[in-house]
Amino acid sequence: PQPLTEVMLRVAALKDESPLVRMMALQQLTADESMRSLLPMLGDPDPFIVGSSIDVLGRPGRAKLLLTYAQASDPRIRVGVLLALRRTSDAEGRRLLSQFLDDPEPAVRRAAIQWVGEQRLEEFAPLLTKAASKPPVTRELFEAFLAAQEFLAGVVRKPTDEVGGEEYVAKILADESQPAAL
Repeated sequence: PQPLTEVMLRVAALKDESPLVRMMALQQLTADESMRSLLPMLGDPDPFIVGSSIDVLGRPGRAKLLLTYAQASDPRIRVGVLLALRRTSDAEGRRLLSQFLDDPEPAVRRAAIQWVGEQRLEEFAPLLTKAASKPPVTRELFEAFLAAQEFLAGVVRKPTDEVGGEEYVAKILADESQPAAL
Protein backbone atom coordinates (compact mmCIF):
# COMPACT_ATOMS: atom_id res chain seq x y z
CA PRO A 1 0.00 0.00 0.00
CA GLN A 2 1.13 3.53 -0.78
CA PRO A 3 1.54 6.04 2.07
CA LEU A 4 -1.21 8.58 2.49
CA THR A 5 -0.41 12.02 1.15
CA GLU A 6 -0.85 15.21 3.14
CA VAL A 7 -3.86 16.13 0.98
CA MET A 8 -5.50 12.75 1.59
CA LEU A 9 -4.89 13.06 5.32
CA ARG A 10 -6.31 16.59 5.36
CA VAL A 11 -9.47 15.47 3.54
CA ALA A 12 -9.87 12.58 6.00
CA ALA A 13 -9.27 14.88 8.98
CA LEU A 14 -11.85 17.39 7.81
CA LYS A 15 -14.54 15.28 6.19
CA ASP A 16 -14.51 11.63 7.23
CA GLU A 17 -17.68 10.45 8.97
CA SER A 18 -15.73 8.56 11.62
CA PRO A 19 -14.39 10.74 14.44
CA LEU A 20 -11.65 8.16 15.04
CA VAL A 21 -10.48 8.39 11.41
CA ARG A 22 -10.60 12.20 11.60
CA MET A 23 -8.55 12.21 14.79
CA MET A 24 -5.96 9.73 13.49
CA ALA A 25 -5.60 11.66 10.22
CA LEU A 26 -5.17 15.05 11.84
CA GLN A 27 -2.47 13.68 14.16
CA GLN A 28 -0.37 12.94 11.06
CA LEU A 29 -0.67 16.36 9.41
CA THR A 30 2.48 18.48 9.18
CA ALA A 31 2.16 21.04 6.35
CA ASP A 32 1.41 24.72 7.08
CA GLU A 33 -1.60 24.63 4.74
CA SER A 34 -3.00 21.75 6.75
CA MET A 35 -2.48 23.66 9.98
CA ARG A 36 -4.61 26.55 8.70
CA SER A 37 -7.39 24.11 7.85
CA LEU A 38 -7.24 22.66 11.39
CA LEU A 39 -8.00 25.94 13.16
CA PRO A 40 -11.79 25.68 12.69
CA MET A 41 -11.59 22.20 14.25
CA LEU A 42 -10.83 23.89 17.57
CA GLY A 43 -14.58 24.61 17.66
CA ASP A 44 -15.63 21.04 16.82
CA PRO A 45 -18.34 19.56 19.06
CA ASP A 46 -16.23 16.40 19.56
CA PRO A 47 -13.82 17.02 22.47
CA PHE A 48 -11.39 14.39 21.16
CA ILE A 49 -11.13 16.18 17.82
CA VAL A 50 -10.56 19.46 19.67
CA GLY A 51 -7.90 17.86 21.88
CA SER A 52 -6.10 16.35 18.90
CA SER A 53 -6.24 19.68 17.08
CA ILE A 54 -4.73 21.44 20.10
CA ASP A 55 -2.02 18.79 20.24
CA VAL A 56 -1.09 19.21 16.57
CA LEU A 57 -1.38 23.01 16.54
CA GLY A 58 0.53 23.27 19.82
CA ARG A 59 3.72 21.76 18.44
CA PRO A 60 6.79 24.03 18.52
CA GLY A 61 6.99 26.53 15.68
CA ARG A 62 3.26 27.02 15.25
CA ALA A 63 2.81 30.13 17.41
CA LYS A 64 2.94 32.56 14.49
CA LEU A 65 -0.02 30.87 12.80
CA LEU A 66 -1.96 30.66 16.08
CA LEU A 67 -1.43 34.35 16.84
CA THR A 68 -3.42 35.29 13.73
CA TYR A 69 -6.48 33.52 15.19
CA ALA A 70 -6.24 34.81 18.77
CA GLN A 71 -9.18 37.16 18.15
CA ALA A 72 -11.43 34.69 16.30
CA SER A 73 -15.13 35.41 16.72
CA ASP A 74 -15.84 31.90 18.05
CA PRO A 75 -14.85 31.71 21.74
CA ARG A 76 -14.21 27.96 21.42
CA ILE A 77 -11.55 28.72 18.83
CA ARG A 78 -10.02 31.39 21.09
CA VAL A 79 -9.82 28.86 23.94
CA GLY A 80 -8.23 26.32 21.58
CA VAL A 81 -5.73 28.89 20.32
CA LEU A 82 -4.81 29.81 23.90
CA LEU A 83 -4.30 26.14 24.86
CA ALA A 84 -2.25 25.46 21.72
CA LEU A 85 -0.13 28.58 22.33
CA ARG A 86 0.53 27.38 25.86
CA ARG A 87 1.77 24.06 24.49
CA THR A 88 4.14 25.72 22.03
CA SER A 89 6.00 27.33 24.96
CA ASP A 90 6.62 30.26 22.62
CA ALA A 91 7.23 33.67 24.20
CA GLU A 92 4.98 35.32 21.59
CA GLY A 93 2.03 33.30 22.83
CA ARG A 94 2.73 34.22 26.43
CA ARG A 95 2.69 37.91 25.50
CA LEU A 96 -0.97 37.52 24.52
CA LEU A 97 -1.95 36.40 28.00
CA SER A 98 -3.06 39.89 29.01
CA GLN A 99 -5.41 39.92 26.00
CA PHE A 100 -6.80 36.51 26.95
CA LEU A 101 -7.23 37.60 30.58
CA ASP A 102 -9.40 40.49 29.34
CA ASP A 103 -11.49 38.39 26.92
CA PRO A 104 -15.29 38.80 27.13
CA GLU A 105 -15.74 35.00 27.26
CA PRO A 106 -15.40 33.45 30.75
CA ALA A 107 -14.00 30.18 29.35
CA VAL A 108 -11.13 32.05 27.70
CA ARG A 109 -10.38 33.99 30.88
CA ARG A 110 -10.56 30.78 32.94
CA ALA A 111 -8.00 29.04 30.69
CA ALA A 112 -5.73 32.11 30.84
CA ILE A 113 -5.98 32.27 34.64
CA GLN A 114 -5.14 28.58 34.82
CA TRP A 115 -2.08 29.12 32.61
CA VAL A 116 -0.87 31.97 34.84
CA GLY A 117 -1.36 29.94 38.00
CA GLU A 118 0.02 26.59 36.88
CA GLN A 119 3.12 28.11 35.36
CA ARG A 120 3.45 30.64 38.19
CA LEU A 121 3.68 33.59 35.83
CA GLU A 122 4.05 36.27 38.49
CA GLU A 123 4.15 39.11 35.95
CA PHE A 124 0.47 38.46 35.16
CA ALA A 125 -0.68 38.12 38.79
CA PRO A 126 -1.88 41.75 39.02
CA LEU A 127 -4.33 41.08 36.16
CA LEU A 128 -6.04 38.09 37.78
CA THR A 129 -8.58 39.88 39.97
CA LYS A 130 -9.83 41.97 37.07
CA ALA A 131 -10.00 38.86 34.86
CA ALA A 132 -11.92 36.90 37.48
CA SER A 133 -14.38 39.68 38.30
CA LYS A 134 -15.20 40.77 34.75
CA PRO A 135 -18.82 39.87 34.01
CA PRO A 136 -20.03 37.32 33.42
CA VAL A 137 -18.41 35.56 36.36
CA THR A 138 -18.85 31.80 36.46
CA ARG A 139 -18.14 29.27 39.15
CA GLU A 140 -15.40 27.70 36.99
CA LEU A 141 -13.78 31.10 36.51
CA PHE A 142 -13.84 31.84 40.23
CA GLU A 143 -12.46 28.40 41.11
CA ALA A 144 -9.62 28.88 38.60
CA PHE A 145 -8.89 32.25 40.21
CA LEU A 146 -8.71 30.68 43.68
CA ALA A 147 -6.46 27.89 42.44
CA ALA A 148 -4.18 30.38 40.66
CA GLN A 149 -3.88 32.39 43.87
CA GLU A 150 -2.75 29.25 45.69
CA PHE A 151 -0.24 28.34 42.98
CA LEU A 152 1.20 31.85 42.96
CA ALA A 153 1.42 31.83 46.75
CA GLY A 154 3.41 28.61 46.55
CA VAL A 155 0.86 26.48 48.39
CA VAL A 156 1.85 22.84 48.01
CA ARG A 157 -0.85 20.22 48.38
CA LYS A 158 -0.73 16.46 48.47
CA PRO A 159 -2.59 14.72 45.63
CA THR A 160 -5.17 13.54 48.19
CA ASP A 161 -5.82 17.04 49.57
CA GLU A 162 -9.09 18.65 48.64
CA VAL A 163 -8.58 22.06 47.10
CA GLY A 164 -10.73 24.49 48.99
CA GLY A 165 -9.43 28.02 48.73
CA GLU A 166 -11.28 28.99 51.91
CA GLU A 167 -8.42 31.24 52.97
CA TYR A 168 -8.62 33.21 49.73
CA VAL A 169 -12.42 33.41 49.82
CA ALA A 170 -12.22 34.77 53.38
CA LYS A 171 -9.71 37.43 52.29
CA ILE A 172 -11.94 38.45 49.38
CA LEU A 173 -15.01 38.73 51.61
CA ALA A 174 -13.15 40.77 54.21
CA ASP A 175 -11.64 43.15 51.64
CA GLU A 176 -14.17 45.87 50.76
CA SER A 177 -12.02 46.99 47.84
CA GLN A 178 -12.61 43.70 46.00
CA PRO A 179 -14.97 43.87 42.99
CA ALA A 180 -18.58 43.08 43.87
CA ALA A 181 -18.68 40.35 41.22
CA LEU A 182 -16.26 38.29 43.28
